[in-house]
Amino acid sequence: MTMRVASTSAAFAATFVLAAAANAQHADVLLIPDFVNGVVTTGAFDDDSEMVLSMNQRVFEAEFGEADPMNPNFADEPGFRALPGDFDGSSWGFNIVDTIYQWNGSDFSTVSPYSMTMNFGPSPDVTSPGMPGGLTPGFSIPVGPGGFDDHLNIFLDAPMDGTADGIYLLTLEVFADGLDASDPIWFVMNRGLSEMEHEAAVDWVHDNLVPAPGAAVVFAGAGLLAARRRRDSQ
Repeated sequence: MTMRVASTSAAFAATFVLAAAANAQHADVLLIPDFVNGVVTTGAFDDDSEMVLSMNQRVFEAEFGEADPMNPNFADEPGFRALPGDFDGSSWGFNIVDTIYQWNGSDFSTVSPYSMTMNFGPSPDVTSPGMPGGLTPGFSIPVGPGGFDDHLNIFLDAPMDGTADGIYLLTLEVFADGLDASDPIWFVMNRGLSEMEHEAAVDWVHDNLVPAPGAAVVFAGAGLLAARRRRDSQ
């Protein structure tokens, strides 16, 4: 009887497992195909060390203005990663599954007056829904051999001055050919506030939106072997 390995990621997991918690900071979204359950799951991949951090992560953080100090409303992090072999010859994509919320100092119950728009290459602009619970369909991106490292453009649709400073919550789901969409993932995105405030907002999302996790799976040395970085130009 032939046995099919669920994914390259799962094969790495069998070899490099440690019990620890992953930090959301500066982590890309690792897309993992779960063929057994027919769904995409998400982990975390460190862009600096080129290491898999976690096989189970749904909260990620980023800074507007970090990629381009001249544009405080632009970000291209977090990126989206996949290990070689996991989606080769297929495609992946995303949907925006809620409106944008803004940190009010204690929670994300406040609907932001601003939307966010995402694009990549020749894709059309995709703008967050204006009402809570709304959904804006995204688009698919083809996958070649060797994994991928795709960094989409994310724009806060707001004034360029300091009046838009705040921390914003973007909610997405990711999908791939032949697999159902993931559970929601959250980007906690800071524009101009302190790192302490940013971390407080990230902690709130972990504590209030993510179901209680089991032990996180973290890798000691599983680097992404041949992923190509595709950062779209603005």
